[in-house]
Amino acid sequence: MTADRLYRRALASGIVSLEELDWLAWVYPSLPRGDISSATQLVRLLERGVISLGCRLERAPIAAPV
Repeated sequence: MTADRLYRRALASGIVSLEELDWLAWVYPSLPRGDISSATQLVRLLERGVISLGCRLERAPIAAPV
């Protein structure tokens, strides 16, 4: 995963999980400049309340019709 992909995923869903924020904080020192920009924007949106902290539910496999 990249910070840019996480940013786009959070914008699409409106949430970011604690695990994703933990990952972002862990890799932040080694991110390239473009990803740092995405990470910074993600935090700003979180601070403004545009994105919320939440959890992601795993998708259950779709059962085949009987």
